[in-house]
Amino acid sequence: MPSHSRLLEGLRHLSVEVSWRQWASLGAPVVSTDKSSVNSIVDIEALMMLTPIASQYEARLSDVLVWWARVGARHTSMKRISSLAPYFPNASLSGLDGFAAAAFDGGDRRWQALASRSEPIARERFLRDPESWSPRIRSRAALMLRLRAGFGHGAKIDSLTYLVGMAGHAATASDIAGATQYSQEAVRTALGDMVTANFVKQVTGRPTRYHVLPGPWMRLLNPKGDTHGGYVWRSWDNLFSYIAGVLKILEEAELQASHELSEYLIASGARELHEKNRSAIESNDMPIPDPRSHPGPRYLHELADAFEDLRNWFSEAL
Repeated sequence: MPSHSRLLEGLRHLSVEVSWRQWASLGAPVVSTDKSSVNSIVDIEALMMLTPIASQYEARLSDVLVWWARVGARHTSMKRISSLAPYFPNASLSGLDGFAAAAFDGGDRRWQALASRSEPIARERFLRDPESWSPRIRSRAALMLRLRAGFGHGAKIDSLTYLVGMAGHAATASDIAGATQYSQEAVRTALGDMVTANFVKQVTGRPTRYHVLPGPWMRLLNPKGDTHGGYVWRSWDNLFSYIAGVLKILEEAELQASHELSEYLIASGARELHEKNRSAIESNDMPIPDPRSHPGPRYLHELADAFEDLRNWFSEAL
C-alpha cells in the first residue's frame, strides 16, 4: 500500500478515536471501542472543529454535535469557533451547521447566522431526549467548561483554564493568546485583572510571565482531595488543525491519478502544515518527523512510518 494511503487510513481512524474519547469524557452517549479515561483538558471548540472532519468516517459523531447543541451550547464560545475556523479545512465550519441549527432551535440566538445555512436536522436517533444525557461538567477533562459554567465566557476564564492546566509553569501573554485564540491585548487585560484579584501571579522580567499556584486551585476544584494527576493543557487547537489539514491533503491526493505527483504534493503540504504548527508539535513532544531532515517525497514515507508512534502519543496524551 502506498505511503499516502497508509497514512490516510490511519489518520481517518485516529480522528474518529480521538473525537469519541473526548466526547465520552464530557458525558456524551457515544459508542467507542476505547474506554480509556481522558485526563487532559478538552478544548471544546477545537473538538467541535475536528468532529465534522471525523464524522465523514463515522456518521454517529454528527449526532453527538446535535446532543452538545441541546445540552452544552451555552458553554460554547462562538468567538473562538470563528477564531479557529481559518486554521481548519472549510468542512469543519460547514459541518457545524447541524449543531448551529439545533442550538438556535433551542433558543441560543448566537448561532443564527451559521444555522441559516443549515438544512433541517434529519435524524437524532438516540437524541429523542438529549437532555437526559447531562454533560459531565465536573470531570477533569471538562475544566474549561466547568470554569465557564461558573464564571462565564471570555479571555479571562480561558486564560485561567490554560494556566491551571500548566501546573504552575509560567507563560507569557503571547503564549496564552496563541493557545486560547484571543488577542494579546484582551489576554493582557484579563491577566492584569486576575493579578489584581490575586488569582494569578506575575513574574517580573522581560517578557512578563504569569502562573498560578497549583495547590490552592487544586483544593478549590477538588475539595474532596482527589488531586491525583492534576490538570493538563494540550494545544489541541493546533494539533487538531494539523491532523485535519493533513487529512484534507491526503483525501485530495486520493482523487489524483498520478501517485508520484500526489506524494510530492502531500509531502509539500504536510511540510507546510508542520511549519505552521511547529511550536505546538515540539512543545507537546509529538513524535512527528521534522521535515527539515527529510527532503522531498521522502518526508511522506517517514510520516507514514511514524504513524503508530503518533497514535500511541495521542492515546497517552488524551
